[in-house]
Amino acid sequence: MDRLRPHHWSGAQYYGVSDLLIGLLAMTFMIAFIPLSIPVSWAIDTYGFRLAVSIGAVLMGIFGVVRGLAGANYTLVLLSTIVVAVAQPFLLNAWTKVPAQWFSLDERATAVGLVTLSNW
Repeated sequence: MDRLRPHHWSGAQYYGVSDLLIGLLAMTFMIAFIPLSIPVSWAIDTYGFRLAVSIGAVLMGIFGVVRGLAGANYTLVLLSTIVVAVAQPFLLNAWTKVPAQWFSLDERATAVGLVTLSNW
């Protein structure tokens, strides 16, 4: 009967690393977002929405593909995940900039709420 059941690999088994290192892949986003939020928000205000979002989109696009092509190379997966995590605040912190510039004070909370919901 066991021969008929497919073998389920864990991420740790697939990459040949510990469970802690697999958890690091997910934690990378939180670890990067917290310290980068303030400097990225400053960059959005100083250099503009378009440049900041462009930086985030290019980094996320390139290194998202690299991560997808990395296969079983954990080191390359981790490095590309770190760059995608660095790119994330450039996109997520830009949400409030557009409503602040394009919507009246009464409409800003609704606009930010709709943008937030569209991300899910």
